[in-house]
Amino acid sequence: MKNLIRLIFFFVPLVSFGQACVFYPESYKVSPQLIEFVNGKCDVTVTLTIPPKEFGKSAVCEIVPYFRWQGAEQKGDAVVLQGEKGDGYGRIVSYKNGMTLPMSISLPYTIGVETARCFVDITPIHHGERKETHTLELPAKVDRSSFLVFETSKDASYYCFRGFTTGNKKADVLVRQSEEAKTADDRISLLKQAMGLVPNNFMIYNNLGLNHLDKGEVDLARSAFNRAYEESNGMNEVAANLCLLTFSQRNLKDAAKYLQKADGATFYNEAKGNFLVSEGKYGNATAVMAGSTSNTSILAHILNQEFLVAGKLLEKKPHKNAMTYYLQAMLGLKSDNRLMMESGLRQLRKIDGRLYRAAKSSDEFSNSQDLFKKIEQ
Repeated sequence: MKNLIRLIFFFVPLVSFGQACVFYPESYKVSPQLIEFVNGKCDVTVTLTIPPKEFGKSAVCEIVPYFRWQGAEQKGDAVVLQGEKGDGYGRIVSYKNGMTLPMSISLPYTIGVETARCFVDITPIHHGERKETHTLELPAKVDRSSFLVFETSKDASYYCFRGFTTGNKKADVLVRQSEEAKTADDRISLLKQAMGLVPNNFMIYNNLGLNHLDKGEVDLARSAFNRAYEESNGMNEVAANLCLLTFSQRNLKDAAKYLQKADGATFYNEAKGNFLVSEGKYGNATAVMAGSTSNTSILAHILNQEFLVAGKLLEKKPHKNAMTYYLQAMLGLKSDNRLMMESGLRQLRKIDGRLYRAAKSSDEFSNSQDLFKKIEQ
């Protein structure tokens, strides 16, 4: 499912004086827009509306929409416009009736993109020579709750098969050894050896996927889970694992498909809770995920303003990661506990500088910049 957001702004951009193309940035009007990331990317259509008689007959210009975030940039397709007597290329502007011009940008999700800002560059061209570029910044904001739920979902619990037999004694020995191995690399090596002896065992593929996830090899993990899903004829535990993985990748279409097959699985409620938070149903999410110390459960309680419960879950959480400390800072902010917020941000900075910078540049912590300065001293 694509989220198509139209950023519509009205302005008087281009007037021809002699051979010049003049731009008046004070003439445009814009409404704040919210950008959401769904299915791993965000598709945005920027629509320009040019009023009648405002584009001179001899004027030519190039228009480029783009996103920019933390030093990175993603551009859309450039469009060249010309007046009726322009330089002979691009799209002719009907200056009598005005015109609208849609331009699209497709922005893939990566860490840091939640701070993206949207711009449009307008560059006059005269006889093939590019003149000074004028830049418009669009007041577009990325949906922070969407960003947070997808980030917290990466902390989800996945189902691992243990103590199973394969019907092959050598393979069973390898599986037992994989359960006792200390590193993900060793476990993967042993499981692949067992797979060679029992090529159709879905539990081996499932556990292989878990170990690829431990190494951050998401594509290999999904490939292994897919094979496990096929070999098990859609077993609910494997479906729940695939649901959690595809959700964390922002692929809601596939995640919803696997959720339907996951009913009754050990971590079904956790998978369901992710969807409820993404849909803004925070109360339902806290009910479904009651007692869970996952990051998503903590986020749901914070967003549902159940600060006391969220604090208790944070205390109980056995393995805290960068996102946990982000949530601690968020809880401290919303509950007016500055010491909690400062402690969370300090730990976050130590563990994950990128996520720390995302917090620092977010609207959520915009009134706490003095605290960031203190932490960075």
